[in-house]
Amino acid sequence: MSEEDPTLGVLERALEIQLEISRKATETIVGLQPVAAAPPISTTGWTLEAFMQHWAALRASDDRRYAEVNVEKEKALKIKETADLAALQLAREIQTYKDEKANELRSQIESERGSYATKEDLAAAIRELAATRGAAIDKTTTYVIAIAAIVVAIVIGKPF
Repeated sequence: MSEEDPTLGVLERALEIQLEISRKATETIVGLQPVAAAPPISTTGWTLEAFMQHWAALRASDDRRYAEVNVEKEKALKIKETADLAALQLAREIQTYKDEKANELRSQIESERGSYATKEDLAAAIRELAATRGAAIDKTTTYVIAIAAIVVAIVIGKPF
């Protein structure tokens, strides 16, 4: 999750919620099983006709339970499909948002690219400064020596 970008954080939290809904719907689908049939009844003294009626009632009961379970599975499946679609949409939005931010950063870097000096520019500037400094030191040294000579000539009293 992104703490730096609030929009991205909101989208990621919404995606987590949709994925949790999908997971719970899947668990519901897997967990739905028909209710166990009624315990067996003692069959002593039954006639074939009574057995056939009992068997038909059990089949109808089983069919009803299976139909109820199937209805619940369909509901859970619809919830899961909806959550999956929402999660997919949110994932697309997150990726689009990240792509837009990356493009903005790339544009900023490209616009600033011309603002920075290259290695060649720096090397040329250093050579120029070194040459200028050398000439300035030579001029300054000449002035200092000339002033020293004048001072000495004044102190001693003899011109050169």
